[in-house]
Amino acid sequence: MTMGLQFVTNNGWWWFNIFNWFAVGDCLIFVLVVETYCLVYYFGLDNLDALLFARTGERLPGWMKYCLKYVSIPIMTVLFVYAINQEFKGIYMEPAWTQWFGRCLLVAPMLIVGLGFIFPWKCTQAEQLIRSQYGKTLKELKADLAPGSV
Repeated sequence: MTMGLQFVTNNGWWWFNIFNWFAVGDCLIFVLVVETYCLVYYFGLDNLDALLFARTGERLPGWMKYCLKYVSIPIMTVLFVYAINQEFKGIYMEPAWTQWFGRCLLVAPMLIVGLGFIFPWKCTQAEQLIRSQYGKTLKELKADLAPGSV
């Protein structure tokens, strides 16, 4: 609630624009790149395909797997690098402290993501969650995708 109070003051629109310029676009692109990379390469598209098939009876199309692996991540990475480049070479009419405050807003979510990789939270493992929801291990679900088992 206290963070929202600054937006309803006389300078609320100005504060909103600072948050909008710095804390929204680049951070979201970064989080999107990291989430997509983790889903594609860390968890694996074959595992995602097995879970999708167990839940809905449908499979991920081959073109979607290709696009996620070889098209989406490079495009999002290029967009992120371009956005950061534009951010730091941009000329703003605001005072210097607002630029540095905004850049702190920009870097904060990225640091949180990085700290999440360095100091992982203790939570239920994905394999345990899959076993409790589906009654099978991930290997058994992937075996169900074999052509002769369906």
